[in-house]
Formats: sequence, structure tokens, C-alpha cells
Amino acid sequence: MVLSSPIINDEVNQDSVNESSNEEEIIGEVSVVEVIDSEISNAEVPTDIETTESISPIEDVCNTPECQNKAKEILNSLNLNVDPCDDFYEFACGNFKGNNKSTEISEGDVFDNIANENYRMIRETLEKGYQANENLTPEEQKYEKTNFEKVANFFNSCMDMETIDTVGVQPIIDLLDELKINENRTKYNNVEDLTDLLVRLSIHDVNFLFDKLKSQNFKNPKVISFYTGQPSVGLKKKELYENPEEVSNYKNVMKVLLSKVFENQKERNIEKMVETVFEFEKKLSNILDDYGQNLQEDYVKAYTLILMTIQIHVDMNMRTLNETLPFINWKNYFNKEYENLGMETRFDDDSEIVIVNPEYFKKLNGLIKETDSETIASYAEWSVVRKYSNYLAGDIMKELNDYYDDIYQSSKRETFCMDLFLENLDRAVGRIYIEKAFKEEDKRNVETMISNIEETMTKRIKEMPWLDEETRKNALNKMEHFTHAIGYPDYIAHPKDVYEFYKDLEITPNEFVRNVINSRVLEVTKNLEQGDDGKYYWIIPTFIVNAYSDPRVVKYVFPAGILQKPFYDPSNPDYMNYGSIGMVIGHELSHAFDNNGSNFDYEGKVNNWWTNSTRSEFNELSQCFVDQYSQYYIVDINGKEQHVNGYVSLGENIADNGGLSRGYEAWKLSLENNPKAKEINKKLPGLSQFTNDQLYFISFGQSWCRKSDIKKDIDHLMNEHPPAKFRVIGTVANNEYFAKAFNCPIKSPMNPEDKLLNSGFEGIPKFVYDIPNLKKLTLNFREVQLD
Repeated sequence: MVLSSPIINDEVNQDSVNESSNEEEIIGEVSVVEVIDSEISNAEVPTDIETTESISPIEDVCNTPECQNKAKEILNSLNLNVDPCDDFYEFACGNFKGNNKSTEISEGDVFDNIANENYRMIRETLEKGYQANENLTPEEQKYEKTNFEKVANFFNSCMDMETIDTVGVQPIIDLLDELKINENRTKYNNVEDLTDLLVRLSIHDVNFLFDKLKSQNFKNPKVISFYTGQPSVGLKKKELYENPEEVSNYKNVMKVLLSKVFENQKERNIEKMVETVFEFEKKLSNILDDYGQNLQEDYVKAYTLILMTIQIHVDMNMRTLNETLPFINWKNYFNKEYENLGMETRFDDDSEIVIVNPEYFKKLNGLIKETDSETIASYAEWSVVRKYSNYLAGDIMKELNDYYDDIYQSSKRETFCMDLFLENLDRAVGRIYIEKAFKEEDKRNVETMISNIEETMTKRIKEMPWLDEETRKNALNKMEHFTHAIGYPDYIAHPKDVYEFYKDLEITPNEFVRNVINSRVLEVTKNLEQGDDGKYYWIIPTFIVNAYSDPRVVKYVFPAGILQKPFYDPSNPDYMNYGSIGMVIGHELSHAFDNNGSNFDYEGKVNNWWTNSTRSEFNELSQCFVDQYSQYYIVDINGKEQHVNGYVSLGENIADNGGLSRGYEAWKLSLENNPKAKEINKKLPGLSQFTNDQLYFISFGQSWCRKSDIKKDIDHLMNEHPPAKFRVIGTVANNEYFAKAFNCPIKSPMNPEDKLLNSGFEGIPKFVYDIPNLKKLTLNFREVQLD
């Protein structure tokens, strides 16, 4: 499912958890001021930067240790030999790579630094063992201790490589025996037997013919619906099934794993099984729907991926499904899943589900008809093995290390285990995290920032000259219905609620793979129960360094994980916080009116609340963003220009531009309204040559500092989130507040003559974007060696 995306991709279970959620398939200390001052005095500073404070300058300097450290952090990343009007990203982040060690989590950026700190804190808490919180009642402490022990046991079982190696593939053998695939391997051409097989595997989170998810309905968010779509396969792209090297490697993985699992079944012909499984999976990959891969071509007729997704959704009841897709008994499939998990059945002939990929299911129905039962059984077995083999260890994993590095991007063991238990026990870990890392005072401060940013967005909507009155009224109505969440959801606020959620989950210290299996069964069970209590469940856990906007419920969410240094620090001057987390807040709010969110009304329904003329103008103006960002490119090691896909990244670029302007305006509003404004906007030591306005933008720029990696940067070119450099320079080049703050000459790279002024959902001039001076700002990797 596709939502307005988080502010970054979650690629390593930080995410997608991104980005990870199925729905989205869905960041040195100094003790004396003199040290800072000496560093700045020895640096070459651009001499044409002028003070442009619109509020009278605040000359008081913050000399607390926290402010001294913040000043040093800023200086350590700045490249003062670069004019900010020429290349603001290089100016803000040019020395970041020299002062920050790369991490094991992801890309070595600010988000990763926070994630590393979050991981470290959680790990150290586990190592210390349970320590009673005196603010809890004895009963609450009992629940908290049980929750803590489950988390600790899961993590420790993952780290116990010796036991995992000793046990080997036995947990997978036990699971296959439990699923009884082999007992009926000649009967899967029978509808009811295949239905039963799919139910048994689905309960264990193995969805080998189709995937499903219970979620809010895109067309009517007050309704909870089952979405049924195509599955994942072993090789992530169908072209790889024609690549001899990839095919050879993949078949070798199959052979090694299947030989181990079926070592005691001498009647098995593993070579034949490998060929049978591969050929069937290749056929399956060939019928997978490629919708969304041709976004650029489909942009004019369906300008958002959300709309494209909804356009191919088909609501079908059980009766129609059984008539048109009779390869299984659909009503029995859903009812038996509930029955096997001890819940009441709820499907009759008129019950509806949403088919996300109708063409795929039509082809799947034909494929099953022509496939023998033995092949289906073998592919089901392989699907179970593939699902849970990633949790093995020892010699077998060493043998397959290259495959898992390339295909599954395995991390070092501690990071792998952290990712895994954060994913599978997110509520219990969330409880541990918020007790250590989030204060109610932080929530109140961020609440004030959100209020100011929403006020500036409302003011901007009222002033936009290109909106007609009907559309303006609808936009303001949507603003009035917006809600937000900060820090953590209510359902992890109390130890008993967390205990009730996990009480049926059995975690055993010496049985890691079984612990994973049990956690996946619980996840399936809880997803089936979703909607029964009327609660909204967060898409990402509270400790994740991210934020997101959910158009279905007109809500944006800021987990405690991103409300950490340097994005948010209560000891920082306000202009620093507004430049970082304030921009993020504005970014997520702007998503409500970007090319995706603008299709959802104040109730979260997909509804065209625009007049035809205003929608047409919005689409025309959006094209300006597409043209601008599509000009940015990376020069790869072969000297070829690789350009940003401005269509795919359109929503994020609109949100970045809107977020930066709204954050700045909200900070200015706080200076007027907050009687403590002078106290919380003091100068930082050693940075007196910069105005507070300039430091607002420096805070924004340094929020996106990262180490360059050619493979990852090129991947981001076709991603909804462009490479960090282009997110920064593309946004400031459109921002008149930035140009004024740094006194950038007209036609300088960061202040082009024709710009998308105050962009986002804001009123964009009707001309094609022309940025000849920006095109030179590329990332040149011609001399960079691949790892």
C-alpha cells in the first residue's frame, strides 16, 4: 500500500519500514568557548554574507556546555571555503564526511547517527537488566518486568550464535512438519486442500501465492478492509530470472538450504526440486504486475501513485471471487484463518475484500490450473525455508554469505538482532525507549511548534492568489480537521496494555528461530484483529528516526525517535530547532496538499475537492518541480549523467519546499508571540558572524549531511527521496527567505532569477523552471571506487 511517505526511506528495519510496514509496499565534546573561537578565527569565511535579521539582533550568547557542543558540531561540518550562495549543501556539509564515522546501520548520515544513539541506549538498558521504575505501581512494575524480559530474551536468543548453529535447520524442519505440506503433496490441485495449505502457511506469515493485509480502506477510511495483492519472490526483479549469474547463485542457495532441511529424506531428489521450484517461481514473477514502474509515462493521466493504485483496486465479494478466481475457496480461506487462530469467523457470501492487482490474480488462476500438485507442494516448502532461513547462523550461513549480503543486505550480527527485535517487539521496545529518551516537556515544546507551523500554513492558504474561493474553503476545512501525534501512541503508554498485547507470545532464551516464528504468528493474529477496537495504529514504531503523514486519517505523526539531537534539542536555541524538526513538521503537513495528499479530503476519503480549473493549474505548477529536480544529476564512474526522477520524487520535493518555508515563518511567529523569545534565541559561541536567520538554514542543511556512496546515491535518483544534496540545494534555491538571509546575488546558483518562490502548496509562478547555473551542482563519482 502507498501512503504519503515518511521523510526518509526506511531500508534497514529502522524504515520499511524505512518502510518496515507492509502498507508501504510499502539519521566530540568541547568544554571552553576559546576552542570554538580559535577554530572560527582560523577559517576563511565568505566576506559578502550580510546580516539580515528582520527582528532586532539578539546579542546575548549562550555559553552553556550544550550550546558550546552545538557550536562545535556546526563548525565541524561547515566548509567555510565555499560560498553558501554557490553551493549551500557543500557549505553546510562539506566537512561532515571528515568528522563523522560511517555506521553499520545504513548510510552514515544524521538520521543514522540518531539511530545509532537510540540503538546504543536500548542495548545498554538491556545489558543492565530490569530496573524498577519507582513512578509505577507494584502491579505496573510486574507487567513492565515481564515485557522487559521478553525483549531481553528475544535479543539474547538472537545473539546466541553458538546455540543457533548447534540447532541448525531443525526449527525449520519442525515448522514444515507442523504445516504438514508433505502429507498432502498430491492433493493440491483440489480447491479445498490448496485453500487449507494457504491458510496454514499464511498464519505463519508465509504468503507464497498472494499477500494480504487488513487496513483502512483508501476509498472510505472509516471501513477496515482486507487488501489482497501479489506476493514477493526470491529475486527482487523479474529481469534477474534471465540473468545467468543471478540464477546460478540463487539455485545454489536453494540447493544448499533444501539439502540441509531434507537431509534425512533420502527419497527427495534435491536437484529436481530446485529446478521445479525455480521454474515455477520464474513463471510467477512473469505474471507480477508492473504498475507503478511506468509512473513517468502515466503521470499525465494518473499523476499520483496513490491514484494509480486505487484505480486498479477492485472490490469483490466472496461469491464473485469464488466464481471468477476459483483456484481456492475464498470464503473458507478467510474464515479458516480466523478459526485456526481461535477467533470467530466473520465472512459470508456478501463479504467484500479489495483485490489490488486483479490482472495478477486472473493470471495466477490460470497458472495454478496448469501446475501439478507436486510443484505447488515443493514451492510451498521452499517458501517456508526462504522465509525463515535468514534467521539461521553458523557454517550454513557462511556458505551463503554472498547471497544474503547481495539480496537481503545482512548487517553485522548485533545490528541484525537489534533490527529484528525492534521489528517484532516494537511496542515493548517502545515502552523501554520512551522511559529513557522522551519527556513530557519535549512533547509540550513540539506541540507549540506544531501549532505555530499550522498557523503559518493556514495563513498561507488564505493568501494564495491562484486558489479560487471554493478550493480555498476546502483546503482550510482540511486544515481544521488535521490531527497529530507526538512521541508515542496511547497503546504503549501503560505497561499493562503492552503486556496484554504480548501475553500469548512465547519467547524462549535458547530458541531463536522459534521465537521469530512465534512473533510472526502474533503479528498475523493482531492484524486480523485490527479495527475491532476502533484505534489508529502507527505505521512506524516510536523509536524510529522518521515521521510520516497518513492521508487516510488526516493525521501526521512524530515519533520520539526523531525528536532527538540534533533534530530536536530543548537546550538548543529555537532557530536551530525550527530549522531542523520545524522543517520536518512543515514537510509532513505539506504532504496533505502535495500531489498525493491533495487527493484526500478532510475526512481522509479520496475525493476531488478541487475545482477543475484549480486542479489543472496545480498540475501545471507541479510540472515546474518535475522540471527543476529532473535537471539534477550524478556523474557515475563511467562518466554518464544519471538524473533525478522528478516525477517519482515530486511529493517529497513539494513537501521539502513547503516545510522549509513554513518552519521559518513559524520561527518568526514564535519571536513575536513568545515572551521568552530572547532567552531561547541566544547566539551560539563562536558563530557571531552568522545571523540567527542564517543559522536557521544552516540547521536545515546540516540535518541532511551524509557521506556520499555512489551505489546508494544512484539508487536514490529513482527514489521518491532524492539524494540529500539535491534535497537541500533544490529547496534553498526556491526560497526567498534563504536568498535574503545570505544576501545571495540574483542569478547565483542558490538564487536563480526564476524560482518557485515559497513553494510547496503555496502559489507557484506560471513559468517553466530555468536553472542553468544549478546544473553544474552535481555529484561526481568518476574517481570514486566501488566497495
